Formats: sequence, structure tokens, C-alpha cells
Amino acid sequence: MLPSEKIQETIQKYLQELPVSLQAEVLDFVEYLKAKADRGPVREECRDWSGLSLYSAMRGMEHEDSPVYALSDLKVLDPQGRNSDRPDRAYHGSEI
Repeated sequence: MLPSEKIQETIQKYLQELPVSLQAEVLDFVEYLKAKADRGPVREECRDWSGLSLYSAMRGMEHEDSPVYALSDLKVLDPQGRNSDRPDRAYHGSEI
């Protein structure tokens, strides 16, 4: 791995060779990476809370009867996302 100063020099060199429009894209990407780095620990904490919430909501359900599904319960969508049983109605969220 390159030392930090060498990485910064190389980035500067390439950046100066790019047209301004591409420099703007580089800036957007750097801002994205910064935001991603800043929210890293928070994201992990959210994942922990989410897991705890799901665990709490599902607690005790392992003893409940759950439905058994068969292959005949599956529905096939055509490329436009329409229900094969009701071609006049699209599934929620599908594009028509």
C-alpha cells in the first residue's frame, strides 16, 4: 500500500489532468465516501437495534402454526409486472 502522502500526490496529479466536469464528479464521489465514513458507526448501531426489534417482535412465535405453501401458490409475473391471473391489474410497485 502506498503511503498517505503518495496517495494524495497521485490523486492530485490525476485530478489536475481531468476536465472540470469530471473533477465535479470526483468531488461528488469524495463527498459520498465522506458521508459513508461518517455514518459507519451509526449504521452498525441501527443494525443492532433493528435486530433487537425483530427479535422482540418475533419472540414466542416459534411455537405458532405457520402456513405451508406449495408450488401452486406461486404467481408468475409477465415482463410488465402484471398478475397472470388478472392481466388488467398490475402488482403494487410494478411499472406499466
